[in-house]
Amino acid sequence: MGSNTKRVTARTQDARLFAYAVAGGLLLIALGLCAAYVGAQRLNPYGMEPGRPEITRVLFQLFDLDGENNIPTWYTSLLWAMAARMAWVAHRREPDLVIRRSWILLGSVFLLLSLDEAASLHERLLGLAGDTLQDAMGLEGSFYYGWVLLAGMLAMLVAALLVPFVLRIRRDVAACLVVAAILFLSGSLGFETISSAVNLGWIASIDRTGLTWTRLIILEELLEMTGPILAIHASLLAAAPLRNGAPAEQRATSGAVRAAA
Repeated sequence: MGSNTKRVTARTQDARLFAYAVAGGLLLIALGLCAAYVGAQRLNPYGMEPGRPEITRVLFQLFDLDGENNIPTWYTSLLWAMAARMAWVAHRREPDLVIRRSWILLGSVFLLLSLDEAASLHERLLGLAGDTLQDAMGLEGSFYYGWVLLAGMLAMLVAALLVPFVLRIRRDVAACLVVAAILFLSGSLGFETISSAVNLGWIASIDRTGLTWTRLIILEELLEMTGPILAIHASLLAAAPLRNGAPAEQRATSGAVRAAA
């Protein structure tokens, strides 16, 4: 019995260390892309500085965090695809129907975010719908980016659907998913709202806050990359056994008991 407990403990530690190692490695790559953006910006600011070599313009386009169809965009899309895959893997390990369905829903949302990052669906599909919604609600011109309002409403709907899921799963997994959502939405919606305010003239300048546009872009994109990284980390933690070696059925029961408490 003692040796079995030791093996379970070792497996638990290995699984959790693997989850942290994966998240740490992915975060290091994200930080490396931010550093590459800063370097490309210094070589040729926004890729448009007269007299600079052509290669510097190409490098800026490749690592422009605010650009499309480049390395940072590909990486973020890959992160969401990985998060989707891990969520679908996690659903197979749970006997609880609510948890299984919620993992499938999360995986589907993550896959949609991966496609959105690769194809800019939010701007192409939600932009027109968001502008129409603003007009219908009498909020014309309130958001420079029309898709922000509609995206925020969709985010609240998904969050409401996942409340039972968050109450049932292990606390460490739930905490990671909640923090992942907060960080991602802060970057994708929060910073876009700030950009809207600047573009609409509500904020005359961000220089007084110490946030240049370059720093603002880095913070925004880093938050958007950290979100899926934490989602991947949460899925890996969900697959790790509990320290006491309880099987999946007991984990589901313990989660339901915590929810009732």
